[in-house]
Amino acid sequence: HWGFLAHLPGLPDLPSEEWSRLGSLDVFRVKTFGEWYRCVTALTLHADSQHLFGNVLFGAPFLILLCRRVGLGLGLFLILLAGSFGNALNAWYRPAGHISLGFSTALFGTVGVLSGFMALQGWGSRTQSDTGKLSWRRGILLLAAGTGILAMLGTEGDKTDYAAHLFGLLSGFIVGGAAGWISRRTAPSPVINTLLGLSAAGLVVLCWKLAY
Repeated sequence: HWGFLAHLPGLPDLPSEEWSRLGSLDVFRVKTFGEWYRCVTALTLHADSQHLFGNVLFGAPFLILLCRRVGLGLGLFLILLAGSFGNALNAWYRPAGHISLGFSTALFGTVGVLSGFMALQGWGSRTQSDTGKLSWRRGILLLAAGTGILAMLGTEGDKTDYAAHLFGLLSGFIVGGAAGWISRRTAPSPVINTLLGLSAAGLVVLCWKLAY
């Protein structure tokens, strides 16, 4: 369900089943018809209110930590990339009859982004070699913590898509590591950070336009 968002002005008034049909990660439609926009739209859907609030409670601390470290715009952009790539890998791995939805792929991606960013941001600096090594260790420890959380929470329940959680974590580490490596020399300006945040929002809107 979209929760209260489904009733905001400007959005079509559709039943929850129709939202799921249009935007869930339907592996058959992704592979057969090339509907790769579902890798994004599926992140915005949830099975029920318990699913939604569980993701909010689990993901909020990591999302806040990431955005405080890299900025709101870049943080949201990286989270969206990690979740989308995680869904794309899940679609490649799963059989054609598999269907999934939910933001949890992006939440595990957030853990991966944060750990990858911390691990690679300070690594390789000649003047701050000790800082780089400490940053690397912290990033790896955070990745290990995320793997532990995945083992404890990400594989429970008959309807839990464990592969999506794993792919989200791995995709996040790659995306975050790349961002950390790039930002070693040049940190994004406030303008760039804002543009990245708007780009993330625009990508979600575009993908739902394609779905609808």
